Amino acid sequence: GRGLQHHPTTGFYPDGEESYRGLEKAEDLGSPHLTHMGPISQPLTSKDAQPVYLDAVLCDFPTLTVIGAHLGFCWWHELVNLIAAKATTFYADFSGQQVLAKRNFSEFCHMLRTAFDHAGADKFLWGTDNPILESVIPMKDWLNMIRELPENAPDGLVFTKDEIDAVLGGNAERIFKF
Repeated sequence: GRGLQHHPTTGFYPDGEESYRGLEKAEDLGSPHLTHMGPISQPLTSKDAQPVYLDAVLCDFPTLTVIGAHLGFCWWHELVNLIAAKATTFYADFSGQQVLAKRNFSEFCHMLRTAFDHAGADKFLWGTDNPILESVIPMKDWLNMIRELPENAPDGLVFTKDEIDAVLGGNAERIFKF
């Protein structure tokens, strides 16, 4: 499949004039748009990758499938609230969250449960961001960590098999129509 990936951390806003030409083409072609969301290391700039800068994109391109990558990292509340408010063709993946999941599995699970409760599990996609994070948690282990959430969620949290099946492929199948 085809799609458009933006990395606004290279110095442009997702809702900037320079982005709109590519977004118009993606919408015309029915191609999904994946955009990095969240802080990043130097020399790239994080300010352009805050979820709020997708608000105008979602309004101006109502039929464009937009995926905010990494669940926005530390801006995940902002991203989830935007998904809930714009409950149309806006989704998020949670690739890149392997670091948090390994460091503090309980905190990761609470974040994911809150995201599902607020915006619906049908709005989220599992991802890897490999090969960068393969050394943090190998892809197979990351997949199994998510697959086993219905049985292994901490602190009394509950994830259903249907939710996990959705994020591990069902949502992608529906969104990308394959």
